[in-house]
Amino acid sequence: MPAGTEYESTEIIADCHCPGGATAESMESAAPTTINKTGARLFLVRHGEPRQHSDRIFLGQTNVPLSDRGREQAAAAGEELARLNCHPDRVYSSDLLRARETAEIISARLGRAPIVDVAAFRELNMGVWDGELIENIRQRFPDEYIKRGNDILNYRVPCGENFNDLRERVVREFKRILREEFLPTRRAAREHDLVIVSHLGVIHTLIAELTRKDMNAVMQRRRPTGTVFVWAMSEQSITCADIVESV
Repeated sequence: MPAGTEYESTEIIADCHCPGGATAESMESAAPTTINKTGARLFLVRHGEPRQHSDRIFLGQTNVPLSDRGREQAAAAGEELARLNCHPDRVYSSDLLRARETAEIISARLGRAPIVDVAAFRELNMGVWDGELIENIRQRFPDEYIKRGNDILNYRVPCGENFNDLRERVVREFKRILREEFLPTRRAAREHDLVIVSHLGVIHTLIAELTRKDMNAVMQRRRPTGTVFVWAMSEQSITCADIVESV
């Protein structure tokens, strides 16, 4: 895939809900997809459910492990990737524990593909609010809490990031990986699949980038933990082929 890759403007054409990795009985079609000539695909995987706090917290880069259900979701995602005949040379993962554990479970199902930790694929940094109870923040900083709710893409928590910052680091690293994985001189490598395990903010960012949709619109759609997203790739473009959700 050339260094100057452009993404085809695409629409999601299928959305399957596959509890426990089961095959969906129906698929809702929308727009036609571009045929992938090389056979390579991009798989984005949202990590499994993290261990839950008794009350809701701002969970950005606070490092928490998977819950038991989260490990089950990761295993279901691994089964779904195997069912889709996914063959990555490596699995790229956020280095935060909940993503790394998900990647390890998936890697074990896919023949122990090596895992590459990518700090740039961490979740949005929530700064001084990260790991704090949402209700406590709402009571202590009511004006700032409202400001963020009214402008969630641009508001930056002190010592943290906004979604523009997130997009800058995520897209830069994504393009670097594409260049490395699909160099014209590595023709054989262009046949393999690319797997990225990350967080909701990162996945929303990549979906918006790949589909050229407004980030606010992308964020409106529910995408549970353990979800697998699949795109077809060619030398000229990355085209959304379908989405398989393993919940």
